[in-house]
Amino acid sequence: AAFFVRRLLPFADVVVYEASDRVGGWLHSTKKGDFLFENGPATLRGAPAGKDTWDIIKTINLHKQVLGPTDAATSRYLYHKGSLQKITPFRLLSDCPEVLLEPFKRKGPPDETVGEMLTRRLGTAFAEKYGNAMTNGIYAGGFNRISAATSSPFSRLKSMEQQHGSLFGGLIAMASSYYLRPRTSEAQYEDRGPKYTYTFRNGMGSFASELGRYLEYGVAATATTTASAPSDASSTTTAATPALRPVAFQLNSPLDKISLIDDGKLRLHFGTVGLAPPAADPGFRPPSFCDQFDAVIAAIPAYQLAKALPSETDEWQQVVELLSHVKTQSCIVVSVGFDDAEDDQDSSSSSSNAQHQSLKGFGHLVPSSEGDIALGIIWHSSVFKGFGGAGVKDTQRRFTVMLGGDQIDNATKMGDAELKQTARETIYKHLQVLVPYNAQFNISRTIDSIPHYEVGHYDRLASVREALPWQLQLAGASFDGVSVHDCVSSGRRAAEVVVANITRK
Repeated sequence: AAFFVRRLLPFADVVVYEASDRVGGWLHSTKKGDFLFENGPATLRGAPAGKDTWDIIKTINLHKQVLGPTDAATSRYLYHKGSLQKITPFRLLSDCPEVLLEPFKRKGPPDETVGEMLTRRLGTAFAEKYGNAMTNGIYAGGFNRISAATSSPFSRLKSMEQQHGSLFGGLIAMASSYYLRPRTSEAQYEDRGPKYTYTFRNGMGSFASELGRYLEYGVAATATTTASAPSDASSTTTAATPALRPVAFQLNSPLDKISLIDDGKLRLHFGTVGLAPPAADPGFRPPSFCDQFDAVIAAIPAYQLAKALPSETDEWQQVVELLSHVKTQSCIVVSVGFDDAEDDQDSSSSSSNAQHQSLKGFGHLVPSSEGDIALGIIWHSSVFKGFGGAGVKDTQRRFTVMLGGDQIDNATKMGDAELKQTARETIYKHLQVLVPYNAQFNISRTIDSIPHYEVGHYDRLASVREALPWQLQLAGASFDGVSVHDCVSSGRRAAEVVVANITRK
């Protein structure tokens, strides 16, 4: 949002307030030994999605750090009935013959849960095996809870059904549109970014850190990479670009309250965190402060915004109540890294080496019917070679184990040692890969990190935006989509509304 406000209104005073001690939220990469791990999102979807994201990446000169996937990344798997199964059209039709009846199913309501839509259109077998697993992989659960109309990628299916009567009809329309459109050169599509799933050599955290550097100092990343990435994500050097008015960053500043004052401006009240109480005064509380602005873009979770809004009037109370419908889901992510070249303990280890060297694919997901605490595993080293910067060994093996779903309460109660052991056992159970004793681990407890839009989210969100003054715009995962691309585009739209209203004043 700050990037697009700065572009549209170059001389405005822009301040970014961040509750933690760094920018980027869940976009955070951590170095452990020789291994770089992600604490949140690990990839970005390729074009045509993400045009706004690619706009930023090009502007801050991070496109030269883009790391594309291997050919193996197109292969996807499920762990079902105790075995690893590659997803192919033949297997899908064999498992779920009812999908062939999809064109003859009646059109459903404008919104319903993902589970209801997939069961109705594609049959119970498809819904419980494939649809449920996909929901686990994207939303860490919520198959019978989240809205099909507003939760991507299922929202695209719902749109097909509503516009064309069936998914098959939607696919026919898409194919016709593609073949009938005017042919243009590939150069005209460069602004859309790579067509494939991608990340950055120094991790997703480098996107957040380099964007912050660009906004604060007016410099963009160069293509130079060092041998290793620091623990806070990025190892690129910088080169000067045309100076812009710097964006101010105020870290350790959690929002306490928002109030609309008489002159139409918004007053923000903050607390500060990260200041330890002095020994002489254990009752010490960090100071609070307030600032006022012509407009504010709130990109915090809906439940936090609801606590900060005033509730003195019925109108504000209604907004707070509507925001409470945006539920959240937690997920525990355990990343594991080890080096094949160092794993020569015994013959069983050698056999395990051969097994995980033969793993070629993006990873696998687990449907809830398995009763497994694991939602899936990303075979990260099979997807991206050279991840972590220059000098990374080809013998590195990295796996990302996602835990939670129906068993999230059990996962959140586990200590680090138990989580590491669970990850070891899961990798062996699903992939027959022994994790060596000297493996590196990174544990990310992403509590309340994934918004779950319930049925009716679109209408509730429209009501919230209509009730709020233009000076307060909403952006981010709680409102307009949970992917990085969704969040970036949400920020752009909020910036455009703010700038349009300010320039009319």
